[in-house]
Amino acid sequence: MEKLTDNTIGKARELFALQHFQNAGLTAHYTDSGDFKVSDVVFEVGGKHKTLAQIKTLDHAYVLADGILVGAQRRIPLYLLGLLYQYEHILLSAIPIRKSLASPLRIAYNLATLVI
Repeated sequence: MEKLTDNTIGKARELFALQHFQNAGLTAHYTDSGDFKVSDVVFEVGGKHKTLAQIKTLDHAYVLADGILVGAQRRIPLYLLGLLYQYEHILLSAIPIRKSLASPLRIAYNLATLVI
C-alpha cells in the first residue's frame, strides 16, 4: 500500500470539508485568507498541528483540524463536519416534517452550525 503524502492528505481534508458544507445546504467559496468562506465565516483546514497563523487577523475565522478530538479557542475538530451530513439526512429526510417547518428548521440549523 502506498503511503499518502502530506499534499494528498491535505486535499482529502479540504474535499471532506467542502462536501459536508455542500451536503448541509451551505455554499462554500474559495478565499485568499483561508481555504473556504461560508457566509461571512472563513475556515482553514489542516492537521492537528495547524496554527491560526493564516487567519489570525480575521474576526470570524476558524481552523478545522484533523486529528483532534476536542476543539478549543478557534480550532474545531474536522470530524464534526460529518455531523452536518447526519443531521441533514436523519432529521430532514427520515423524520416526517411538514414542508412548512422544513425551511425555518433549515435556517435555524444553518445558524447553529456557524455559531461556535
